[in-house]
Amino acid sequence: MLGDAIQYCDYAWNLARSHIFSLAPPGSGTVTPDSFRDPGYPLLLACLLLLLGSGDAWYYAVLLIQAVLGALSAGLAMLIASRWLGQRAALLVGLAVALWPHNVAISSFLLTESLCGFLVLLAIGLLVRAAESSRPVLWAAAGLGFGAAALVNVTLTLFCPLLALCLMARRAAPRSALMALLLGSMLLPGAWSVRNLTIASESTAEGRGMINLVQGSWADYHSADYKARRGDEQAKQTIAAIGNDTQLAQKSPEAWLAVMLDRVEHDPLHYLAWYAWKPELLWAWSIRVGAGDIYPYPVAHSIYNVYPLMRLFESLCVAVNPVLFVLMAAAVILVLARPGKLGVPVGLYAAALLLAYETLIYTVLQSEPRYSIPFRPLQMMLAATAASWLWTLWSRRNGRVRALAEVPGTTNV
Repeated sequence: MLGDAIQYCDYAWNLARSHIFSLAPPGSGTVTPDSFRDPGYPLLLACLLLLLGSGDAWYYAVLLIQAVLGALSAGLAMLIASRWLGQRAALLVGLAVALWPHNVAISSFLLTESLCGFLVLLAIGLLVRAAESSRPVLWAAAGLGFGAAALVNVTLTLFCPLLALCLMARRAAPRSALMALLLGSMLLPGAWSVRNLTIASESTAEGRGMINLVQGSWADYHSADYKARRGDEQAKQTIAAIGNDTQLAQKSPEAWLAVMLDRVEHDPLHYLAWYAWKPELLWAWSIRVGAGDIYPYPVAHSIYNVYPLMRLFESLCVAVNPVLFVLMAAAVILVLARPGKLGVPVGLYAAALLLAYETLIYTVLQSEPRYSIPFRPLQMMLAATAASWLWTLWSRRNGRVRALAEVPGTTNV
């Protein structure tokens, strides 16, 4: 295990053995609570540790559960998309989610993406069901789903309040239902925030956010990280400079902001181009901080490297990936800009808003293709929606052309 996975396992071990959420390495003399990582995924690992111990059975159980979550995510994506795309197109969305290489590979690593993606889809699925009913309890359940997802990925914390406000502005649901959605979404993150206020620790979620903000301001962070791990001295100097920036930002955010603005003033085009490219980078193919391609960490045996047919399939997905991004972006813009005129249902609106929200968050912070994996099913839904609209427009146009051709005395130009 490497990187983030080690930290998640440390948290899980301390939860299971000491009942303390702490990043302290196993066997440390003192285990002090902190809030550096989000609690959702370590809690899952800790529960399995209590049930199965720390041997191979625990590890295989985690991978099995993540594979099941991936399969359930494909089913949920299909059920949600069927509400506005129809059964056939929704079946294609479900198959795409199930077979997409990123989604397949991520379930074999001890990382949050599989759990986060499932909880996001579950929350949207509950929201779709709630929108078909006037019962506030269903809206509260959807909010609770978003709150659970926020405990796995803290960037989701403010999404459901934003969604509730947008739906309220559109008058898309009764006010009582939207209040239930809002309160449900705040329950779990609110309880976690209260817990964090009761502890004194230097390792906080805010500190981790500052690290990501600083790293995201350096256009050469990814390449420097890759080269530094392979011994490049210049890259190591760049990583050291990023570390110095991080320390400054954690001590005095205002001082770091002044340094950052001075850099932008000296080379505005560089930073404009960098931040404009970051949305595309988030949805790009190859993972930058990791082993590359679809792998956060090195793998000894991959079906995409061993079997020619799977290698061909992955190559096809690589070619399709930019098309998915363009279709997704077009659908998100149209859905958010003209929800009333297009008759956008609540589930589709929530999916589009979430994709725009997360893309903006990671544009400001560090942008990395691995971070988009939990939201790939939503990307496929929106891409399929855009493709469906284009097909409808093309069919209508062809229908008008054929109708004109059948009128005596007309000529197609």
